[in-house]
Amino acid sequence: MLMKPSSVAIAITMAIASSQVHANEDESGTTEQPEIKKSKSSLIERIEVTAQKRLQSADDIGMPIAAFSSQQMKDLGINNAIDITKFTPGVVYSETSAVGVPIYTIRGVGFDDYSTAANSTVGIYVDEVSLPYPIMTRGLQFDVQRVEILKGPQGDLYGRNSTGGAFNFISNKPTQDFELGVNLEYGSYQRVKTDGFINGGLTNNLSARFSFATLNEGEGWQTHAVTGEDNGAQDQLGYRLLVNWDLSSDASLLFNVHGGRDKSENSVPQAFAYRPLVPGFGTVPTDIDKINLNDSSSASWGVSDFEGTSPIETKRDSNSFGASVTLDWALNDNLSLTSITAYEEFDRKDGNDWDGSDLRSTDVYNDSDIQAISQELRLSADNGEDFSWIVGAYASSDSVKESFFSDVVQASNSDFTWIAPDMYLQYVDTRYEINTKTAALYGHTEWDFAEDWTLILGARYTAEERELLDACTYDVEGALTPILGTGPGDCGTVNPETGMTETFSDELSVSNLSGKVGINYKLNQDVLLYGLVSNGFKSGGYQGAHASSTSQWGPYDEEILNAAELGFKSVLLNNTMKVNASVFNYWYKDKQVQDTLVDPLFGPLSVIINLEESEIRGAEIEWVLNPLDGLDLRVSGTWLDTEVIEGTGINLETLEPMDLAGQKLTNSPELQWSALISYEAEIGDDWLLRSQLDGFYSDSSFSYLTNDPELNTLESYTVANLRFALLQSDGAWEVSAFVRNLTDESYYTSSSYANDIYSRSMARPRTFGVGFSYSFY
Repeated sequence: MLMKPSSVAIAITMAIASSQVHANEDESGTTEQPEIKKSKSSLIERIEVTAQKRLQSADDIGMPIAAFSSQQMKDLGINNAIDITKFTPGVVYSETSAVGVPIYTIRGVGFDDYSTAANSTVGIYVDEVSLPYPIMTRGLQFDVQRVEILKGPQGDLYGRNSTGGAFNFISNKPTQDFELGVNLEYGSYQRVKTDGFINGGLTNNLSARFSFATLNEGEGWQTHAVTGEDNGAQDQLGYRLLVNWDLSSDASLLFNVHGGRDKSENSVPQAFAYRPLVPGFGTVPTDIDKINLNDSSSASWGVSDFEGTSPIETKRDSNSFGASVTLDWALNDNLSLTSITAYEEFDRKDGNDWDGSDLRSTDVYNDSDIQAISQELRLSADNGEDFSWIVGAYASSDSVKESFFSDVVQASNSDFTWIAPDMYLQYVDTRYEINTKTAALYGHTEWDFAEDWTLILGARYTAEERELLDACTYDVEGALTPILGTGPGDCGTVNPETGMTETFSDELSVSNLSGKVGINYKLNQDVLLYGLVSNGFKSGGYQGAHASSTSQWGPYDEEILNAAELGFKSVLLNNTMKVNASVFNYWYKDKQVQDTLVDPLFGPLSVIINLEESEIRGAEIEWVLNPLDGLDLRVSGTWLDTEVIEGTGINLETLEPMDLAGQKLTNSPELQWSALISYEAEIGDDWLLRSQLDGFYSDSSFSYLTNDPELNTLESYTVANLRFALLQSDGAWEVSAFVRNLTDESYYTSSSYANDIYSRSMARPRTFGVGFSYSFY
């Protein structure tokens, strides 16, 4: 479902412009002009955040928080969540295989599951509304006031519980002041990105803000290694309408309507190894040796078909829509009530070439539909002196329906000529529905029990019910008939308890009590010391993968993460230097990870298991120096040591069980760091020139728990970016030029296998661009 933004934009624009022309005129009939104020930006900025549901400086909160204001994001060239991770060591963004499901990992805490129904270990919130499934976060980000990233288990401040942390995207809100702005960007691959907004009062107690973004790339960034065709063109749109209604001096309603669509081409993974699951069978690819593994844009793909009728192409057709109503009511000087009612929906029809070759080894098509409804009530109090508290209740209902179709006719484990001549499995189509209901109560208190000392207590109770309905891998056009004895359209999944092929339905109910204890000590007005002990919980669930046995779908058990952290935050030398540092230890119980189930007919198939015990140790530091007016230096880094203490998995080479004790967790580089130098100089009286060079380094890590150095290694990489901007000192005009991936580093952020072929998701090569922006305040 999509709204057409054009008519809405015109109506809002006319109403705001009409009202503001009169509002800005003085008695003489002339229009007031805004006063020009020169300013130089600095990375040492006390960013006000609402991570604890009240306005505070991030430097005064005793927990690890990475916060970016809108101006900082603009200066740093941050456009999306991927860019944010480049300035936040310890945070890793990747995508699972070729089906495009994002994976957010913080300090080694993540969930590598390519299922659409996978819940992330990291909570994603946009304007305090949870997006429960990572696939829902693929849209454009625009008109963002700030981004807050909280690290570690979260549960006493948010509607949903998470073990890894939380991303909070806060949009710019409507005000009575008339404002408008537009940003344009043109770059490599015929890239044209536009975003803009208009804001202002409609009446004395009604204000609105409309914003939008579009991204188009007419030329794909990937090149077919054999044919020379390109792939990866982009076509995205996003919009948001916010209307604020001041019911009284103490209460207001915020209406939020937003949506988007994505008709881009899906990128193709780069195949780098052929390892047939059944040696001597299947089709050997002829194009892998033609792929240049030192060129991130070099790839290969073929065209398969969907149920013998239409092609599976590397294209996506996604649509999203959401709406929310937020009530903020100050009951008295110290007590306030917040209610957030939200609805989100997302549907996609995605075609992907998972194997990254011209074979029909694993070409997939996802037809997914997600709906989520949530309600949060929150009561908060702050006496303005030594005590504050929050109590909240949360309820949600989510539904995921999906058809996961694959063409696997040329894979070795689909070749059954050893049973009978010309016997091949061509199509598999897994369909399922998963419904989830969540209810939770949470509370958070802060007590200044002595001068310079603060005690923090938090608790959460969660109850969740998850239901899997009619899951089955179906016999498409009789493909499974000679193997399982089914017929076209029949269910082809075997229940190991009965030996019958049947659909599978199941229910899972879990509950959990988690908590937090922290203490802050204000050494002086510039230095905060803190200690924190907390635990988090992630519910069990079901995987939506292709299955020959109903046991593959689960359920898998919930995971528990216990965490301890010591750290300090400081702003020193008369606000010219910032130093933040911490050490932490995480203890995992029953961590959910992707593994393999060895099927007697089809070989290794995907399954989610629980590791009995694992541990993560680490340290972080951030150092920012502003030695001269306009000059910023920044270095930050994270060190991680992850280890499986107890667990058993499958060795993909031998297909035999292996002891995973001592293995490294996935997507957990031992060392990550970022560095930046920027300088802003005055050009005449009204202009500033800002130049910036930044870099990011990630150590190598593993994509699977088997830690195979040849097949599972995500190699280390370093990426540098360069940006220049000429901007008016009042912030009205800006012209910029940039180079991303300055050294044209060829690197990848994830690796997977699709039946016989190992492939990896490459990052983009070097790109160039110019930008232009104008804002009227």
